[in-house]
Amino acid sequence: MERMRNSLVLLTSFLLILVFMTRTPSGVVPVHATGTGPTAEFDWTMPDRFGFDNNGDGVIDYDYSTGYIHPSAWTVNFDGCLSSAGGSPIVQYSWDLAGLATVIGTTCQILHPQAVFPAQGTYSVTLTVTAQDGQTASVTHNVVIRDLLIVSIGDSLAAGEGDPDKPQRFDDFGQVKTGPVWEDRKCHRSANAGPAQAALAIERSDPKSSVTFIHLACSGAGIQQGLVDYYEGIEPDNVLLRPQVFQAAELVCPTTIDAATTETCPSPRNIDYLLISIGLNDLGFSNIVKACVEIFGCDTSNTVNNEVQSGLSALENGYALLNQKLSEKLKVSQTFITEYPDPTTDEQGQYCTNILGGISSEEAAWASQNLVAPLNNDIRLAAQRYGWHFVGNVASRFIGHGYCAGDQRWIRTEEDSRNIQGPFCCPQDNTGTLHPNISGQAVYEKRLVQEMDRIVLPTITISPSPPVIVEATSKFGATVNYRITVGDNIGGPNSATCDQTTGAVFPLGYTSVRCTAMEDYVTTSVQSWGGSCVFTSTEDVNGNVHTTRTCDQGLTCATVNGQIVCAPEVGINNFSCDAPSNFTTKTGQSATRIDCHGQQQVCDPSCDQTTVSFTVIVQDTTPPIVVTPSDITVEATGPNGAQVTFPDATATDSVDGPLPAPCSPTTGSTFPLGTTTITCTAKDSHGNTASAIFHITVRDTTPPDTMIVSAVDSSGAALSQGSFTLFQPTTFTLAGTDLVGVAGFECSLDASAFSSCPNPSSFTGLSYATHTLMVRAYDTSGNRDPTPASFTWTIITTGQAVQMLGGDVQNMPVSQGTMSSLIGTLSRATRVLNDGDPTNDMEACIPLHNFISLVTLYLSQGKLTTGEASQLLLLANNIRLAIGCK
Repeated sequence: MERMRNSLVLLTSFLLILVFMTRTPSGVVPVHATGTGPTAEFDWTMPDRFGFDNNGDGVIDYDYSTGYIHPSAWTVNFDGCLSSAGGSPIVQYSWDLAGLATVIGTTCQILHPQAVFPAQGTYSVTLTVTAQDGQTASVTHNVVIRDLLIVSIGDSLAAGEGDPDKPQRFDDFGQVKTGPVWEDRKCHRSANAGPAQAALAIERSDPKSSVTFIHLACSGAGIQQGLVDYYEGIEPDNVLLRPQVFQAAELVCPTTIDAATTETCPSPRNIDYLLISIGLNDLGFSNIVKACVEIFGCDTSNTVNNEVQSGLSALENGYALLNQKLSEKLKVSQTFITEYPDPTTDEQGQYCTNILGGISSEEAAWASQNLVAPLNNDIRLAAQRYGWHFVGNVASRFIGHGYCAGDQRWIRTEEDSRNIQGPFCCPQDNTGTLHPNISGQAVYEKRLVQEMDRIVLPTITISPSPPVIVEATSKFGATVNYRITVGDNIGGPNSATCDQTTGAVFPLGYTSVRCTAMEDYVTTSVQSWGGSCVFTSTEDVNGNVHTTRTCDQGLTCATVNGQIVCAPEVGINNFSCDAPSNFTTKTGQSATRIDCHGQQQVCDPSCDQTTVSFTVIVQDTTPPIVVTPSDITVEATGPNGAQVTFPDATATDSVDGPLPAPCSPTTGSTFPLGTTTITCTAKDSHGNTASAIFHITVRDTTPPDTMIVSAVDSSGAALSQGSFTLFQPTTFTLAGTDLVGVAGFECSLDASAFSSCPNPSSFTGLSYATHTLMVRAYDTSGNRDPTPASFTWTIITTGQAVQMLGGDVQNMPVSQGTMSSLIGTLSRATRVLNDGDPTNDMEACIPLHNFISLVTLYLSQGKLTTGEASQLLLLANNIRLAIGCK
């Protein structure tokens, strides 16, 4: 298992920002960033929990504290170094740990971060990388937190008897310098035991899971004394050991309980794998070995045979009791019980002729066939009865590696035990004798791992969580990236094969993907087998007979149900053998042939595999992209606005390509004054609709033109530009022209400020002077004529008028007499109207009347022309009108 030990060094460069939250993630996660930016990717591992020697004493440490067995949170290492930069280096890694915490830093790894995952299970973790140029990419994977709780209970085989964690050492004089080191000396328990090594192998085999291992086996233990009742241990003191089942029940409970009572744990931690080795001591193994050493012919001893049969008969009740206590006290997923090795053969597979200086080959054969084989068969039957997994093929593997197998032995001799664990002084107390050595423990460990591996199928996790939903990028669909993580907990495969590969282009719609992970060690299907085993006997020069066993290819000599047969090494279900047949070989040797056949569990192409199907959905939920013309501004052409034409809008869709995008209002419409929003809409073949807008503004910035149509004084006389009048008010008729429409007029009299004025506009009460009226029209848009119309006129007094009348006479080309007569007639009116006393102005009426009569006379006499007469009569009559003459 990949482990990263330099976490503190790396974490010093990692800017950790932990923000704890209580939310849960939702929504569809992106599969991969695309384009020229960075690509996010990460992997994850769980730190090891078992197999450390933190105190450096050379012995694996064990932690049975509540905090270790029942952690409040789990730690995961994350490695984002699989991410790749685009055109700019990655400067930030941001981790969303399933909404439980956010970790932001500048390095790509998080090693041994603060534990944030509260329980085992699946969590959605997202990594977002940010490049120096600001581009980002994200990826989300399902992270499965999985810790296997493995508990080992049993006797000396499971404890590791014969293989201390550190053997005793001798000084230069052959004296014991330091004794053996055990994890637990009272039980002769060590990490070299097969179950401990199996737990360690599992821990190291899968980087995405960890192992919590509880090692409780004790040398010398039996079912009654050791597993379900109190026991003194192999090196007794004054304190009895609690039953192993009770110890396990108390350790897996997060609260304190007394398992020796009826008290139960309300929420015990589930034991994933319970490993058991038990039964040999219940047969009185030590006493039987001692009897065979001391008694010649123990194989024929009724006492010994009766003791063996009595023990075997009691085993059924013992295993029933064990199953009852396990059911009452523990919550276990899988229970494995192991058969015992057969230590009776030499390197040739023959029975040892001398074990412990007193056990003959006949006695060895008796022990193999009448003790080891029946015991293992009873274990197998108990496993079948109680739903345990039987770890077989241990005894058969020890054939050729027994006590007397020389360098090939997997069993500790008395001398081995005396030298390795002592006591050196007393051979009879060497409890490690007849137990597996390190090589034998390795076989034990391998069979445990193989059997656990066989019954635990691989797991397949898909990231992102199915269904994998990806947005289409073209009419062909989309490139879909998914990640398959295969877990086995016990080695096995680390990859799966899928019928649709990641990175392929998936079509629009639903595609089913089928992924399969196959075990690397499987024995699940049943096949028939058959073969022969030949036993050839040869007598040496000393008269000793040696038997050689030869089996057909693929078979091995195995002891099954007390009978030596030829059989497959792995997975025997059942078998039968023909009666032995004797014959003589070509070389004259006596031989016996045994033909056997049966059934075997083997793997076929469909066995021990996990198949997961999930759906990839390539969907088109992305609306088209609509591009409109730019905003348009036009000048109004009339009161209704203006007619405007504009280019067509365009639309493109990732799936459908170019699409029409009709607009409303349409091009060529008449748009009113002001701003009108034009909406252009496109719809793709999957019903996705998109709209975009632009604006057309019709404005009126053209000012109106202004005219003074007429000016009329109160006498009804029309005034012309620059004329004078005796009468007020003067009324002006105004006019304006504009494309949109004239809204009104503003007037300015004699340079005063412009103000609104009606049409027509009258002015009265003005002084006797020249006046100028400025008029400007304004339209409905507020535009004002920048060049106002102007009208100038003069208001005069009657005195000024009579003087002007005299001046007109003088300027006419008439005779002197006519001129003198007319001026003389006006002289009195001129004097009265200019004397400054308006009260006597009526006195001018008679002279003015006389003047009018005289002009009329001269007109008739031809002394005045019609034009001259009309000019004089008009002014004279106006003066009379102004005075009020009758």
